[in-house]
Amino acid sequence: MRKIQILSNNALKIIAAIAMVIDHVGLLFFPKIAIYRIIGRIAFPIFAYMFAEGSYYTRNKLKHFLFLLLATVLTQIGYFIGTQSYYASIFLVFFVSLILIRLFDYVLCYYNQDKKFLCATFIGLLLSSLVGVYFLTYYTDIFSQNYGFFGIIIPFILYIIKRIFNEQFLMIGTLIFLLGLRLILDHSIYMEYAFLSIIPLIFYNGERGKLKLKYFFYFFYPIHLLILYGIFYLMYLK
Repeated sequence: MRKIQILSNNALKIIAAIAMVIDHVGLLFFPKIAIYRIIGRIAFPIFAYMFAEGSYYTRNKLKHFLFLLLATVLTQIGYFIGTQSYYASIFLVFFVSLILIRLFDYVLCYYNQDKKFLCATFIGLLLSSLVGVYFLTYYTDIFSQNYGFFGIIIPFILYIIKRIFNEQFLMIGTLIFLLGLRLILDHSIYMEYAFLSIIPLIFYNGERGKLKLKYFFYFFYPIHLLILYGIFYLMYLK
């Protein structure tokens, strides 16, 4: 099996980034042509999987948290200015997921240290956060464009699988289950094509890749949106 696992973390993120750009091009310029949106459905599951991986391997968890917070705030402001919409950017989705991930880390940490009170406290915080996220996503439209509740939960659950079992194909199986559950409970247009993301993930070799592109993708997301929306406004809203 290792012979076919030829795609690095970087390669998968590049695939997801290309799919995301195609999706947004279709959304803005060719809304009636389905193939753009179909290709775009593979982007989020791959990014969610890689986000879970990155959250596991990052050495400086505080730096990672603060950097994502800053990126989220700046991108969300720009997103609102550009679209006059309160919809969540993908950074906000992943940031909420990261909060759940770090709460889970504290639960495991204090459980392993046999600190029952602190462990119970963070279990309570984690469960309260999950309930809050559920009501926030299902009773508001903020996260509706990015998988809703499942957009936040998918990276979180994949991280749990990674942290406890560290088994790639168990993570992929879990992702398939969550995508299927999302499809059954809250079907949206072209959502069934998200399963195509499993194909490149099967080829993931668990390695980062030669280039250090960690922060490149954080900048790529807002920049590509800025460019596409700029072109859109120049073409249609002169």
